[in-house]
Amino acid sequence: MAVIKTSTNWSSFFNSLLSWYAENKRSLPWRKIKDPYSIWISEVMLQQTQVTSVIPYYERFLKEFPSLGTLAAAPLEKVLKTWEGLGYYSRARHLHDTAKEVREKYGGELPSHHKDLMKLPGIGDYTAGAVASIAFGEPVPVADGNVWRVFSRILLLEELPSAGKRKILKFLSKFIPKFDPSLFNQAVMELGALICAPENPSCRICPVKEFCRAFHKEKISEYPKKASKKEIPHKIWAVLGAVCQGKILLRKREEKGLWEGLWDLPSASIAKQSEAGEQFQNMVEKFYLEVLSKTISLPPIKHLLSHFKLTLYPFAVEVKNNPDVKGYSWIDYENNPHPIPVPYLKIIRMIKHKMQNMRQY
Repeated sequence: MAVIKTSTNWSSFFNSLLSWYAENKRSLPWRKIKDPYSIWISEVMLQQTQVTSVIPYYERFLKEFPSLGTLAAAPLEKVLKTWEGLGYYSRARHLHDTAKEVREKYGGELPSHHKDLMKLPGIGDYTAGAVASIAFGEPVPVADGNVWRVFSRILLLEELPSAGKRKILKFLSKFIPKFDPSLFNQAVMELGALICAPENPSCRICPVKEFCRAFHKEKISEYPKKASKKEIPHKIWAVLGAVCQGKILLRKREEKGLWEGLWDLPSASIAKQSEAGEQFQNMVEKFYLEVLSKTISLPPIKHLLSHFKLTLYPFAVEVKNNPDVKGYSWIDYENNPHPIPVPYLKIIRMIKHKMQNMRQY
């Protein structure tokens, strides 16, 4: 780790940070409670998702599953449906698995210590630290993306995140206040979210800029250090949106791999956009669909996944028959009970809009 100057007045640093936080912190629903279950839900939802996007999902999820017991007892598909649209569905699966394990092993109460939380499905070091410190007052630091960015700039860390976060946690463990670790952890995360942004940070109004080495050396843009980005594959699929009397043809994906157990529209891999129309027609013939209306070519949907980029070329068509198709079901798209991945949700919304417009003429 970069050498930490002993002359740095860390007590003054923390006082400045906490004073700023007291005056500027956002009013967020999970900050108004100390319920470990609700805090855990919020921390899992906030992984890889912006706060403004999380709030309505958080409130809806807790309304549907107000306690760990209700979550553990719910069918997985209902949990996934409630999560629908938030993305990264493995988080919802882990929540469900963890709720069941906590019910069986801990009497329905989340364990209060970081090391015990780490043993649960889908709970890593950050989530365990956040829940342990915020809900239970255990003096353990956290290092999410915001904390990593703040301290990599303050300390001029040359390490990449994999090694740097461990060093930041070791450093912070010496200073985190035992009287209110929750306040400290949330203050650092808030500073990263509101002031120490990835691009164009608001350094001039930063409450701890006098302690920031990157600021004084005018090297803010150089930190945190980033690993070189690897080129990820690009996949292209043609998508069939077949509608018959208010029902749309869907399939349930396998219980493994991409979007496991979710429902999507018939899709076929293609090499380039020009093949989309032909592949769409192949699917129409494969499913013995009798086309009733003009085929509508919808705008492409681009979606970034962790391991590849995806572009979907969807087509909508109204058909006059709804034959039984192995592996597929005709589902009411106005009241669909099944969870659907985000890009397919967008396609279904476009199809509904187009079909409604067609009926007006």
